[in-house]
Parts: sequence; structure tokens; C-alpha cells
Amino acid sequence: MICFITYLFQINILSYFEIWIPRFCYHGKYSSSVNCRMCLVEIKGSLKPLIACCILFNKNMIIYTNINLVTISVEFQLLCLTMYNIYNILK
Repeated sequence: MICFITYLFQINILSYFEIWIPRFCYHGKYSSSVNCRMCLVEIKGSLKPLIACCILFNKNMIIYTNINLVTISVEFQLLCLTMYNIYNILK
């Protein structure tokens, strides 16, 4: 049985189990800025993907990382970040 302290973020728990989640703005030693929205996961029962770097872990959570909704959402965020950077370069 694995017991975790409930004040850890989901991204910390997933990193402990070596489950990779894309991230740009998260670092374990700093406060979470929640700017990039790259660390999206789906929690069973949620209506939309949620951000793993700002949601605290609960022992009853079932977290999905490699489903189609999460993959599409992360790709969309990458596209938005790319378009934003190109816009700023051409400005």
C-alpha cells in the first residue's frame, strides 16, 4: 500500500511514479504559475481536462494522462503558444 500526503500536487505524485506530463512553467521548488496549461490531465468524473500543477492530490482520484481528450487539449495549447510567439516576433 502506498500512502501519500494529501497536500502534494498531482504533478508531484505522477512524477514520483515516473509518469511523464509535459510542462513548461512548473518547477517543484517554486510556486505554480499555471501559465502554460501543458500539464493537463483528466480526473474521473470531471467534465474537462484539469491542470495537474495546481490541483491537490486526493486518495480517491483516478487520473487519466494518455486519453484522446488530454492529447488534443495539450496539442491545442502548443498551437496557441506557437501562434502567440510568432505573432510577437512579427509585431
